[in-house]
Amino acid sequence: MARRLAGLSCYTNEMAGRLGGLSCYTNEMAGRLGGLSCYTNEMAGRLGGLSCYTNEMAGRLGGLSCYTNEKAGRLGGLSCYTNEMAGRLGRLSCYKNEMAGRLGGLSCYTNEMAGRLGEMKVCLGGLQCYRLARQGVLVR
Repeated sequence: MARRLAGLSCYTNEMAGRLGGLSCYTNEMAGRLGGLSCYTNEMAGRLGGLSCYTNEMAGRLGGLSCYTNEKAGRLGGLSCYTNEMAGRLGRLSCYKNEMAGRLGGLSCYTNEMAGRLGEMKVCLGGLQCYRLARQGVLVR
């Protein structure tokens, strides 16, 4: 742990594929203006843990990102985030074991990945996507 001019950084066995530990820091690693980042065994193919952070990794203006074992082809976990990864204006994207040929899981997202205008899609174990009506009915 170390106090730095840009804020307080307190973290444990993280940044190099360690098996556990909690990392929570503020405007540190890249001269960010603010925001709080606290996450556990994530960014390097770790087996589990929860990652939740705000306007951190790419100088975002806001939004909350919290996800678990996703980004590296992990087998499960839930990913739900808002206007984060690509400067989106809003909307909520939550999915699990999808984007990298994972075995199954539920994918439900709104106008996210390709600048769509709206509509929520629910993918049941692959590419069979349905529209989720306001009454909660799956419509192909």
